[in-house]
Amino acid sequence: MSYLDDQKASMFKVGDTVVVLRTATNHENGWGTIWLSHIMDQTVGKTFTIFKDCDSNGFQFEDGGAAYPYFILQLVYKYPSYIDRHKASGLKVGDKVKVLRTANDQEDGWHNSWTTYMDKAVGNIYKIVDDNGKDGFELNLGNRCFPYFVLELQPATQPAFSGVQITGVYPTPTGTPALKPCVKSEWYPAANTCNVEAATNPNYPHKCPICGAPAYIGFNKTECSKGCR
Repeated sequence: MSYLDDQKASMFKVGDTVVVLRTATNHENGWGTIWLSHIMDQTVGKTFTIFKDCDSNGFQFEDGGAAYPYFILQLVYKYPSYIDRHKASGLKVGDKVKVLRTANDQEDGWHNSWTTYMDKAVGNIYKIVDDNGKDGFELNLGNRCFPYFVLELQPATQPAFSGVQITGVYPTPTGTPALKPCVKSEWYPAANTCNVEAATNPNYPHKCPICGAPAYIGFNKTECSKGCR
């Protein structure tokens, strides 16, 4: 097997955290490059996150940095696969999402490419119409799949409210006797209700100027729920 075959078999990938165990010799075990002592010696015993897979040259820990052979690295933390992170995102068909940004082709394990047609989606809200796994989520935007990491779940829209909504408790007007459970003797013919019901009856939104009970005061008449007027 070639060095590259062995490196692929090591199962290291971008996102994994590794520790550098030792130095390496130039082209050791078919490694495609050399050990730069003045840069790489100081990294032995330290942990890094794999930034890029450079094929037969090994793995880079930063853009443009030195590349290390797989056989001097030891896994510290296995970065979850794209599909695992896709599932863990919690997004599902029917959700409304906002496209936050563009993505690079194959970015972070995404098994798809970004097209210029998708640029117009950035900043807009769409509905997820299909879950295509490693290819991403399809939005209602013409058969295009987006990676989970550029999508932001939007709050569910509350149904429109129709009718009267009571948001508080109306206090008993000053001077009005405390309300109590109705008994027959407390029914007032003029109001056709009792003092308990009258207090919350929208037909009596005012206060009787004589007895203080709930009442209706209009331009031409005043009607007390207790029947005094």
